[in-house]
Amino acid sequence: MLGTQLTTKGQVTVPKDVRDALKLGAGDKVYFVADGDRAIMVPLTRDIWSIRGALKKYAKGKKFNWKKIREAAHKAAAERHIRALGETKGSK
Repeated sequence: MLGTQLTTKGQVTVPKDVRDALKLGAGDKVYFVADGDRAIMVPLTRDIWSIRGALKKYAKGKKFNWKKIREAAHKAAAERHIRALGETKGSK
């Protein structure tokens, strides 16, 4: 288990071993989920960008708040990941 210290601004440094294992780099985004007395950090993959433009034909003349759509997609992906972790943990 690796530890780190919370700064006065509420920031933490992700240990290098963890960054390497998760292939995280500067500017990558992560999502934190409170799970009882612990927090789970889930990397937000760049896969959301792979579907960029997929809805373009449906969006003609409509305005969308893409920031909110991206945030909702990231949150849903993180929650799916957390559920999968719980299922894995329960099967042991």
